Amino acid sequence: MANISAYPTITPKGADLIVGSETYDSTDPSSPKGNPTRNFTVSSIISANTGLTSYHASLVQTSTNAPVATVMSNGLSAAIVWARTGVGVYTGTLTGAFTANKTSVFVQSNQLTSPSMTADGAEGTAPTNAFPTQIQAVVTDANTITLTSFGLDGTSGATKRDVVNCFIEIKVFS
Repeated sequence: MANISAYPTITPKGADLIVGSETYDSTDPSSPKGNPTRNFTVSSIISANTGLTSYHASLVQTSTNAPVATVMSNGLSAAIVWARTGVGVYTGTLTGAFTANKTSVFVQSNQLTSPSMTADGAEGTAPTNAFPTQIQAVVTDANTITLTSFGLDGTSGATKRDVVNCFIEIKVFS
């Protein structure tokens, strides 16, 4: 028999498995008899006890490409698919993941320098520290989060523009 205290201690990922017993519930007709051994994911145990699932990622987008997500944690049902839908507009899609009135999205721009802009609001070539980037996040529907990136040019106000570098946190409450 293995000596469990000899195993290394780690910080688990949400998808890691924990062995446990599913207990019999006489009030539930689908409950298994005999308390069978099952695998549980770490994220399902946390979600069941807090009523919260969350997603944390860094998004980087350049030119006319879709944003690339570096995911730090994902307690959602699957990966979010990120796309660029127009100048400064991006969508994150995951079917049925974003419950109405129970989903919050926080975005923090990591854009330290703002590239110059062409007349149509597209990315220019010369970086400048003069004007900040703002990113608006909206839960569009149960399947979609929409991000809109704005640059302030100092004269005409906010203009949609590409070049996103941000941290995003999505929380879905049950």
